[in-house]
Amino acid sequence: PVESVRVWKGSADTVDVGVAQSFAVTLPRRAGDSLQTQVEIRAPLEAPLDPATPVGMIRVRLDDRMLAEAPLVPLTAVAEG
Repeated sequence: PVESVRVWKGSADTVDVGVAQSFAVTLPRRAGDSLQTQVEIRAPLEAPLDPATPVGMIRVRLDDRMLAEAPLVPLTAVAEG
């Protein structure tokens, strides 16, 4: 999981979100200190939540250059409750 997010009106109080498919980023040597990740969640998350429906994005940047971005999805379904 990338992050645990609060869920409103759901059978669970929180849900883990992550990427549906793994991805890799190739970096130049010694560039790790300049690597930045940004997680953006569409808030508030309200149940029901389906693992096939994106709820946010993760972006990976090196300095000002975008290296990768991917949608974030709930890793489990959350029913209304």
